[in-house]
Amino acid sequence: MPEHGNGRRITEDGLERTVSVNYVGPYLLTRKLLPLMGEGSRIVNMVSCTYAIGHLDFPDFFLRGRKGGFGVIPIYSNTKLALTLFTIDLASRVKHKGIVVNAADPGIVSTNIITMHMWFDPLTDILFRPFIRTPRKGAATAVGLLLDEDAGKRTGTLNASCRPKSLSEKYTRHVQMEELWERTESIVKNGCKNREGAYVAFSVYGVSELSVIR
Repeated sequence: MPEHGNGRRITEDGLERTVSVNYVGPYLLTRKLLPLMGEGSRIVNMVSCTYAIGHLDFPDFFLRGRKGGFGVIPIYSNTKLALTLFTIDLASRVKHKGIVVNAADPGIVSTNIITMHMWFDPLTDILFRPFIRTPRKGAATAVGLLLDEDAGKRTGTLNASCRPKSLSEKYTRHVQMEELWERTESIVKNGCKNREGAYVAFSVYGVSELSVIR
């Protein structure tokens, strides 16, 4: 996986790595599994409150993560916005089949993802980690969306702390939602046609971010 200065890494598919892991992988895996789903099936995507600071600059989003220089947090936020919009859009597209699609925000969880490989990491471990959520608590929202009876009655929602969270029309009717779907469809279809094994590669990248499909 080649590195392109300042930490940016490009996958064999020509995508920025974080975009591939956090968004394109879950998108493609979900789309490939949809024919196997029916009424009562549930899809949960793991998102983040950072979607609120995300931006989608096309085509830079897929190729570089963002317009301009590399930045871990901005690119991460952009992918979480994309996954949130995908969740809302997919929910409306499959609602007639009885499939529910929701997003879960686990909050700030004590995992290796908050390690920045900087001098202050030891201080973070002492002063910050004890006060944030354990992995079990972080997973509770997603597990609830998959198993709770009431959760199966709502679709296209963002959920945090085991409760649905209100989203403004800025997101539920996002001006780039349809364009994001169309561009992603084009990328995954071309990837599958042009390189043998592309589906497997995309799917493997996405496993860490796609919560569970029931």
